[in-house]
Amino acid sequence: MDFVGNGYSANSQIDNGLTIYFPTTIKRIRTTFWKCNLHFPSETPPSTMASHTSYRGSNNTIYVPKNCTTAYYNAFGDENRYIEE
Repeated sequence: MDFVGNGYSANSQIDNGLTIYFPTTIKRIRTTFWKCNLHFPSETPPSTMASHTSYRGSNNTIYVPKNCTTAYYNAFGDENRYIEE
């Protein structure tokens, strides 16, 4: 899977507290997540178009592999909570 998008537009948003498990093959995310639980099994975070801050999402709980918080923080920013698992 190259990217996640919900099929509406590049500025789409997924919210409502969904829990989403991403495969290790995810490379790029083009959807904004808000108040979601995001589980990433890969040590390398997907690209998020970080130059466009709306793609980074906010108020999410992001579950990452142990010792990978810094990499995901750099990808998704400081408006999210990170938990190593």
